[in-house]
Amino acid sequence: SEWVQLREGQILFTYLHLAPDPDQARGLMESGVSAVAYETVTAPGGGLPLLAPMSEVAGRLSIEAAAIASHAPQGGRGVLMGGVPGVHPARVCVIGGGVVGTQAKLVTRDMLGLMQRRAVLVDVAIDQGGCFETSKPTTHEDPTYLVDDIIHYCVANMPGAVPHTSSYALNNATLPFGLALANKGLKACDEDPHLAPGLNVHAGKIVNNAVKESLGF
Repeated sequence: SEWVQLREGQILFTYLHLAPDPDQARGLMESGVSAVAYETVTAPGGGLPLLAPMSEVAGRLSIEAAAIASHAPQGGRGVLMGGVPGVHPARVCVIGGGVVGTQAKLVTRDMLGLMQRRAVLVDVAIDQGGCFETSKPTTHEDPTYLVDDIIHYCVANMPGAVPHTSSYALNNATLPFGLALANKGLKACDEDPHLAPGLNVHAGKIVNNAVKESLGF
C-alpha cells in the first residue's frame, strides 16, 4: 500500500506488473501519480528491453531452483540434475520460451498426473499471473508447496535472490530511460515511441491498452 505516499505530479518508474494486481492498479489510479512500468517499455527491434535482464537472471535461477528442490532433504526425488557417469541426469522441459504469464495457462492441473511423483515445476512467470493452473506466489523464505504430489516453486521476484547481479543488470538497462524521464518528465514518453508504452497510469486512468484489457477495466 505504498501508493498512499504518492501524489499527482510525481513520476514512478519501476516494475509494476499490474495485470494480476487490480488492487495496486486502483491504488495508483487514486494517487494521481504517473506510473511508468519497466515491463511494458519496448525496443526498436521488438521485445521488452527492461524485462529482459531480469528474465535472464530468473531463467538461470530457475535451473538452480529446480536442482535444489529435487534434492531429497527438500522433499524432492533425490535426483542430481546433471547426473554422473553411468547414471541418467534429470529430464528438463522448458515451456513457453518467452510467452508471458498473461496468456492462457500452459499447464493444467490434470496434466500434473502425467508427471513423476515429486517432480518440480518452476513458474518464472508468477509475477505476471503464472503459467500453471496450480501456481500461487511464494517467497524466498518459503519457496515451494505441493499440489498432487508435484513440487511447485513459484517465488515472486526470483532475481531478488541475487541482488548484486540483478541490480547492476537492471541499472545498465534502465539508466537511459530514467535519465530521459528525469530531464524531460512525461515529455520523454511523447518523444520516444518505445518509452511511451511504459506509461501505464496517468491522470487517474490506466492508459496502456494491453494492461487495461488484462485488468478488465
